[in-house]
Amino acid sequence: PMATRVVFKQFIMAFLNSNKPIIAGINGPCCGLFFFLLPFFDLIFASSEACFSTTGVQIKSLDVTRLRSPLPPYLGTFLTSRMLHLGQAISAKEAHDNFLVSRLFASNEELEENVSRCMSELVALPAETFRLTKKAIRHGYFKSPHADAVEIAQMLTFSMQ
Repeated sequence: PMATRVVFKQFIMAFLNSNKPIIAGINGPCCGLFFFLLPFFDLIFASSEACFSTTGVQIKSLDVTRLRSPLPPYLGTFLTSRMLHLGQAISAKEAHDNFLVSRLFASNEELEENVSRCMSELVALPAETFRLTKKAIRHGYFKSPHADAVEIAQMLTFSMQ
């Protein structure tokens, strides 16, 4: 419904407009909506126990004229096809090898330690430096954040199973 799209668009815009570091620490399954939100994080850390899947989300439509996909473009055609067409999950190692995950850790404990340390390091950075760096990175990936948020909200339908 339209109301859901509006809320989802506002949710995505909150990620895009945030001047704070947004870090994901994934220690288990990352499925559906959460998987599609990964490109909006600044850093993504995962333990070897993580896996990634599009389960629970169906692609309603893709604008082929813009060649848009809700998956990060760096995943490549083969991996994207495996996940969207075949519904196959990928392991934490595959996610790391394909640049979906910034850093992979052997255990959940190691993941937790490193996420905490990274957060401390990011907080110590000058806020303006972080904001400008984040803006430059985002500009390269999201050409029009508002349009991308609207498009992604319209493209995905969520099954509540």
